[in-house]
Amino acid sequence: MGIEIFGLTYCEVFIMLKTKQNETINIHQEIPAIYIPGKRELPVVLMAHGIMGSKNEYLDTQARISEKLECYNMASLRIDFCGHGDSHRDLQDFSLFSQIQDLADSIQWLTDKKYSSVILLGISFGAPPAIIISSLHSQIVKKCVLIAPVTDYQKTFVFPMTSWGKENFGLNQILSGIRCAGIKLDEDYILSPRVLTDMLLVDIPTFIRNTCLNISIFHGDCDDMVPYSTSKAMCDLGKNISLYTMHNTEHGLTEVGDENFSSCISTRNLEKVIDEICQ
Repeated sequence: MGIEIFGLTYCEVFIMLKTKQNETINIHQEIPAIYIPGKRELPVVLMAHGIMGSKNEYLDTQARISEKLECYNMASLRIDFCGHGDSHRDLQDFSLFSQIQDLADSIQWLTDKKYSSVILLGISFGAPPAIIISSLHSQIVKKCVLIAPVTDYQKTFVFPMTSWGKENFGLNQILSGIRCAGIKLDEDYILSPRVLTDMLLVDIPTFIRNTCLNISIFHGDCDDMVPYSTSKAMCDLGKNISLYTMHNTEHGLTEVGDENFSSCISTRNLEKVIDEICQ
């Protein structure tokens, strides 16, 4: 049966899951994921990765979170979005809408597993679809936890405020990418015109302003990819939004210069996220 989102109908996409033991479970075939089961009476955490990321995320951030949650008997499902990680789908089909589709089908899969409550975890570019799907499924989504989130396409991409944003994006580059074949971030990674159109047109702050969703944001004050100020501005949109500032922290959860996820600050940031999820 199709599901309607924003006036568009899509059908179920298939899911291929790997368990923690790396056994391949061919439930269906289209969304690669790693599922760690937990107690059904506790919320299950569904994770959304960022640009150029995958189900484990940079420095295995999402895998680390899953392992910590397992200690609390909490289940987790982390997926590869269209064209990322082990996905066999074309990266040219990746968009905000495809992200929403993948998360919606993942929630349906978890519902079939008899989980009655879900927590969305969105990292970086995974934040917008996590926010939107949380509102679409507000009856079962308990809250939304965001790490270094893109909460403003305009200030992150169209009129970028960070060095990374200015180097790779900007209004003229986005318009050129829409006219041509996208924007190349890496030899094998090109953001398609449809993603660039999302950046140009979608107003995430206005969407957030009109939702009562409980949102917890973790953002490093030394993030050189996604502006910390955009997360700070989100807190002015409603009392349902809270911000935890991670000092001397770059994009993600790690301390500046920590390439091994081993410093005290990095470890503390991870523990703070786990505490928030488990509350």
